[in-house]
Amino acid sequence: MKTYFDCYSCFIKQTLKIARMTNCDKLTQKKILDESRQMLIKRGIQLVPPLIAEQIEHIIFKYSKCAAPCKEIKKRSNNDMLELYPELKNRLNNSSAKLVTALKLVR
Repeated sequence: MKTYFDCYSCFIKQTLKIARMTNCDKLTQKKILDESRQMLIKRGIQLVPPLIAEQIEHIIFKYSKCAAPCKEIKKRSNNDMLELYPELKNRLNNSSAKLVTALKLVR
């Protein structure tokens, strides 16, 4: 996996979205964005996207003290999928082409 300059705008957009989810004030959001932008300028192209995301996560925590800003979204998504699980499992178990069905389900 490689990082391209085209990735930067998405990282900044995600950073702002998550900073807002922490409910921190505008000044704190600006500090998060500024430091994230500086990290991208300094090291971004050398790091793979998951490491960039990890660096940004540290920056967000540094300023917001919110360890899990996406916790509620993740919880809701997991609950939604757990509700679908019995139906998806049933489809797979009743399929004559299990691999094809599994690939379609994960898409």
